[in-house]
Amino acid sequence: MDEEMYDFWQSLSRSAFGDMVNDRHRNHLYFKAIQKTVNRLKTCKEDILGLDIGAGTGLLSLMSVKSGVHRVVACDCFEPIAKCAQNIVNINGFSDVIKVVNKRSDKLTVGSVDCDLERKADLLVAELFDTELIGEGAIGCYRHAAQHLLTSDALLVPSRAKIYCQLVESDSLFSYHQFTDNIELNQHFIIKCPQHVKSCDGSNVLHDIQMNQLKPNEDFIVVSEPEVVFEFEFNDISTLGSKDRKTIEFKTIREVKGPLVLFMWWTTDMDFEGEIVLSCAPFWTYNDSAITAKTIPWRDHWIQAIYYLSANNKRFELKANQTLKVEANRDEYSLWFNESNDDKCCSDSLGFQCKCGLHLFLSRTRIAMVSDTSRLRLYNKAIEEITTTLTADQTDALFIGDSSLLPIIAAKYKNIRQVFCLAKNRQTKDFIVSFAKSNECEDKITIIEHFDQIEEQSVGLVLSEPYFNASDLPWNHLRLWSLLNEIPPNMLTNDVILMPNKAIIKAIPIEFDDLWKINADVGCDVEGFDLSAYDQLIRSAKAMSDPSIESHPLWEYAGKAMADKPLELFCCHLSETIDTTN
Repeated sequence: MDEEMYDFWQSLSRSAFGDMVNDRHRNHLYFKAIQKTVNRLKTCKEDILGLDIGAGTGLLSLMSVKSGVHRVVACDCFEPIAKCAQNIVNINGFSDVIKVVNKRSDKLTVGSVDCDLERKADLLVAELFDTELIGEGAIGCYRHAAQHLLTSDALLVPSRAKIYCQLVESDSLFSYHQFTDNIELNQHFIIKCPQHVKSCDGSNVLHDIQMNQLKPNEDFIVVSEPEVVFEFEFNDISTLGSKDRKTIEFKTIREVKGPLVLFMWWTTDMDFEGEIVLSCAPFWTYNDSAITAKTIPWRDHWIQAIYYLSANNKRFELKANQTLKVEANRDEYSLWFNESNDDKCCSDSLGFQCKCGLHLFLSRTRIAMVSDTSRLRLYNKAIEEITTTLTADQTDALFIGDSSLLPIIAAKYKNIRQVFCLAKNRQTKDFIVSFAKSNECEDKITIIEHFDQIEEQSVGLVLSEPYFNASDLPWNHLRLWSLLNEIPPNMLTNDVILMPNKAIIKAIPIEFDDLWKINADVGCDVEGFDLSAYDQLIRSAKAMSDPSIESHPLWEYAGKAMADKPLELFCCHLSETIDTTN
């Protein structure tokens, strides 16, 4: 397959939204709201013209005509999906009343029988949302529709939306945002964070997460009631500006002595009266014992997000009933937040930004891993035990990997003369050099790009986590084994020690409560409609472009193991030569 065709099939595969179409709760609310809205329109209009923006499978169009809309124009800008929607419309027998147009909504023509829309529409149905609500361009689409595509008395499904935030205290969640300073490995050994890193504000980009898998009072402590941050009336352009900024006052419900983060989610009023509400709120906000992490509707297409305040504000000290002002900002596609110490708006329209570079280079998960004290203490203990067994008074060490504190730990031991660090990218080099300077061991750290920069028979210890920034699946980190095989033997001492010296890959079958839905067929009975043509299209695209294994943060997905213990799939001793014949 040539590169162009591969890109085509991959783009089609990435457009898959089967988990959303499999969201029965969402489908039911959409259908119920459309039926109610159409019934209202029937009381004042003899002819109802509907518009479906971002039609996808055409499901909302099908719901509309089933509810009594006389004609629907469904638009989708991605040609393969538009063709699939037309096929689904034909299969369900509505080709005479649903017209699928392969265009962006802002390219639709209006005003005559020769146009895409013969006149302005009376009803707009759409699903244009993501985790941030506005990240897929919903604001611009609704604004353009209200100005150019809809009658002045048109009704919309959904009709309006609210974005909520709640203030919580959490050391563990804050660790995804900022590196820990003064990491105490033992009473004699503390790792210090570089000044330019710990004074950096960090990244203000959202951290999307399955929030219902977090445990209140264990992973975080609620500090405030939820507050409405932004509101949108989708047929009122005064609420759909390209930018907005508000100061939100959070009143603490308890004493605070730690880092604060913001939890964010949104709700939509599906009907014009706000009677039918679709909510992405986490379970604990309902104050209803019947709503739990297991009973609340599961979604992976619309989840919740964490927003971090500046990393400079590591710890807050607030009393109960004290007010904390937070400045909420948005453009047409994203949100960001700053702590507001006064009533003046922040002059920086983009909010705080990472200036040290590390928050941009490393994933949030990796930032937390780098500062994980329990992991670092295990590494330190292992290195300490190894150094007691070294036969030479002093030896060199070689570190292989990316963005790790292992070289800093190793450099602290007197019988390790020099730590050579194989750095294939500038970011890893900057990371190691910065931490070496802040821990006063830069004279024992040498950055190399090739193994031949090491003297013969000088390396008695080879170290790795292993971790490589470009790795996705766990076994990708076994790139270490390949690199170990590239080390010229004459550079290692005869009794060289490897850490780690063995790698084991294990697996266990898990029955997930909901994760399977992201690859499940939508089938032939979605609210009574046959969408199986979509399954055939996406299945073909995935077969052409997708790997058979995907990586997921499994702690975010509930399930149970289907075996008593994991199965060992693979084991290798890293000192052995890789057998390339199998």
